[in-house]
Amino acid sequence: MTKIGAMMLALAALVLAGSPAATAGKTVLPFHATVQVTEDCGSQCLGLADWEAECTSKGYDAGFQAVRVGYASYLGRATSFEQGCLAFSATGAVRSNVQLTVTAQNGRDSLTFYVNVVFDFAPWSAPLNPPPATGTFTITGGTGRFAQATGSGTVGNVFGPGNPGWIIYMDGTLRLSHGNR
Repeated sequence: MTKIGAMMLALAALVLAGSPAATAGKTVLPFHATVQVTEDCGSQCLGLADWEAECTSKGYDAGFQAVRVGYASYLGRATSFEQGCLAFSATGAVRSNVQLTVTAQNGRDSLTFYVNVVFDFAPWSAPLNPPPATGTFTITGGTGRFAQATGSGTVGNVFGPGNPGWIIYMDGTLRLSHGNR
């Protein structure tokens, strides 16, 4: 085999190794979600006192719960429920560790996330809009066709006048088991 032929074979192997079919039995898809806080938390937030106690027992300063509505790739119109713990620093940074479940309107399909975000409130002066946050997310599972799903990516937020709450956006990848496409 010639040197050029060997290089072409090696290049083809590298391309195929990174393809979705070769990623440990998972199909890799691009993922995007945008969800916005609703003003009414509804009955899902009934365990808030217990959740806040759990956060403080883990060394966080506070806990929160929120319901959001929006859109997520492959789920369509969706509702999310989140529980988060907050750690405040003297520098104005706030670290947020969130467990988030995004559920499709059909009620059967959902994705579960862990989200880590940092808000830098040091440059902020009220009543101007708070600064954006940046962080990462990890998809740790799901239900329905998203059972055994994994994935990861980046997360950020936007807060604008007239919004009922923070708008969270996530961009990354979603990995589905071959049987769950």
